[in-house]
Amino acid sequence: MDKKELKKITTAVYEEYGFIKKGKYYYLDLEDVVICSGFATLHGITYLAFNFSVKAVNSEEERLSNNMFDGYDSMEIQMYFD
Repeated sequence: MDKKELKKITTAVYEEYGFIKKGKYYYLDLEDVVICSGFATLHGITYLAFNFSVKAVNSEEERLSNNMFDGYDSMEIQMYFD
């Protein structure tokens, strides 16, 4: 499976579960938590990251910055693809 096909499949799954794409990330806005997910690359390795923001802890401005690493905490679950 190449990267293009993988992104096509993950996009379909995100949409099936109600995620909305903003910029290059997908967001799922739940009652108490916002989940952010997307592909990232580090040292030439592509991985699928899932981060979350607890609404009672992180401000709306942090979440709206559209940067999954600002205002979001990592779930420490990363799936690597090479």
